[in-house]
Amino acid sequence: MRIGIDVDGVLINLEYYQLVEGEKFFKFKPKNPTGYKVWQIFDVSVEEDHRFWREKIFEYTKYDKALPNAKQVIDKFKADGHEIYLITARSFTTEDTPRGEKMRTALGEWLKENGIYYDKIFYSKEDKTKIICDQKIDLMIEDSPVNIEQISPLVPVVCMKWCYNQNVCGDNIINCDDWSQVYYKVNAVFGKKC
Repeated sequence: MRIGIDVDGVLINLEYYQLVEGEKFFKFKPKNPTGYKVWQIFDVSVEEDHRFWREKIFEYTKYDKALPNAKQVIDKFKADGHEIYLITARSFTTEDTPRGEKMRTALGEWLKENGIYYDKIFYSKEDKTKIICDQKIDLMIEDSPVNIEQISPLVPVVCMKWCYNQNVCGDNIINCDDWSQVYYKVNAVFGKKC
């Protein structure tokens, strides 16, 4: 199979970073801790959300280790013969600018430092469905509620559960609380194909 994997919220704890660093940045507590975007969490403008990420994105890129068991599960999928495609909408990665190059390099370094294997990496602005169709992805591991809803009619989606996506459900959605569940649930759904 070709397994697509998101980065933010799947390999990295996006939720914790936004809540903790957002509170320091805006100097008040989250108004909606179950929001997905910074503007939703802190009830600020989209422009303030962009300002937060412009100032914090490179710090965030160096911020933390990969989520527990992510590397081990990805390595196991690869050992089973699957192809690993990272598909991320990380800020600035689609820009053909020095800032875009800096972000792609920083993300690549983070992946290497954390031992995250991948066959190919794709950068998306928001909608990942074209990449998923063009690359013939068989399964996507994702956290964004919008992306899950767009992708699940096309291919099965493993939904990495966070406060912001608790209400996402559907026939083609496999809910996992953490990486320790991913390998077993995917194998249970796909059987011998996986």
